[in-house]
Amino acid sequence: MLNEQQQRIKPTVFNVLFLGVDSVSVSSVLTYTEMLHDYLNTLGLSGNRIILHTAVSSSTAYLGALTQTSDCFEVHEINVESKEEILNLAKEKDIDVILDENEIFSQKEVYSNRDKLAIIHWYNPQFTDLINAICAGWGVVWNARNPVLNGTWVTKYLEENSLSKAVFDFMEIGKRQGYSEEQVGFIRSMTNKISQMNHAKQLLDYTIILQRHANRHGLKTENLLFEHSYHLNNYYVLMASTLDVFSRLINNVYQLGFSQFTSYTLDKAVFLKALEQKRKGLAQIIQLKKHLDWMHWMKQRRNLFAHQSHIGLTEIVQRKKIQLTEDELNQKVEDSMDWAFMLTSGIASEAVQDLKEFTRFQIDLEQNYQTIVKDIMTIDKQDRVTREVTPVVFFPLRAIDDDYKVFSELVKRMIQNLNGARKVK
Repeated sequence: MLNEQQQRIKPTVFNVLFLGVDSVSVSSVLTYTEMLHDYLNTLGLSGNRIILHTAVSSSTAYLGALTQTSDCFEVHEINVESKEEILNLAKEKDIDVILDENEIFSQKEVYSNRDKLAIIHWYNPQFTDLINAICAGWGVVWNARNPVLNGTWVTKYLEENSLSKAVFDFMEIGKRQGYSEEQVGFIRSMTNKISQMNHAKQLLDYTIILQRHANRHGLKTENLLFEHSYHLNNYYVLMASTLDVFSRLINNVYQLGFSQFTSYTLDKAVFLKALEQKRKGLAQIIQLKKHLDWMHWMKQRRNLFAHQSHIGLTEIVQRKKIQLTEDELNQKVEDSMDWAFMLTSGIASEAVQDLKEFTRFQIDLEQNYQTIVKDIMTIDKQDRVTREVTPVVFFPLRAIDDDYKVFSELVKRMIQNLNGARKVK
């Protein structure tokens, strides 16, 4: 029987805590949450729940009434100005997400607590994104900003004001500008890829929530690291692929002269030189230093995922000052299994001894070492201009949002530029 330390648990109940959210807003979120729960029931997922908590200095009759009519809402009276009391409540109630609209916690404190819970300052889009990520992890199509029953993944990621929708709308604009069927097909491909990339991002957000849960409960995270790598691979490959499709659209529309089998990308000098002759403003957007630097670094990471067989997140550990004695270590090995029974079961003594040695190694690593840094990758980073290569420690899970921000800005600016273009001859 596996003990709790060895279990790999995916919770079906998640807890969120509101700080500084007014009662009317809490009621609105509760209504949407109960709507989600009703939908989950129809899908046979009655055990999957999101429990809402609100912390207040003193409760009200209105909040009390909400607790009486809902089994997924709790009110807690604490000193809402005390960070210690808030964190103690979060620990007691196993909180996954704190929505801190009054920004009681500074960005530094948000960062220092990030390994065990998410503290966010905005309802939209941060909080709703995390609710959507949990539902994506459950395999349920749900958009907390615009709840619709029986939705599809495609429509979920084509919500208003999203990047996918901006590219989708560009299809119609392209048609009016005289784009060919093939050129409109390029835009449709980008829309699909961005939607799939958004899905990969939400699944990454979900596995990060699971990892925080595991960290709070002292559970193993090896399987989560496997899933992180899987979704990271999809995320960066789709991101780079979208930009590659964009370069093919531009080449086709402005007849830059690159054939189907020629290697060219948005950031290549030869491509940008050709584009400058046809559409200088668009070339200037792509050539901004922040865009070129980011694309160069993003592609290095994409290449690592795409072309190297081993992708994994690791830890940096160091030995503790106070360690188990040899006698203590030996005793833990003896207590870990019934070695005598194994010998009588017909297993060769050499195999039992090898298992003992491996068990000793595991116990030594768990008991005598402490983790300094988690979830890292070591990668050789090349400077775009000097081509100098430097080994760096990279935190891929921390870069997800920043990469999406730059990617989104670049794509939107290119689309805005093309929206104002003359009709294609």
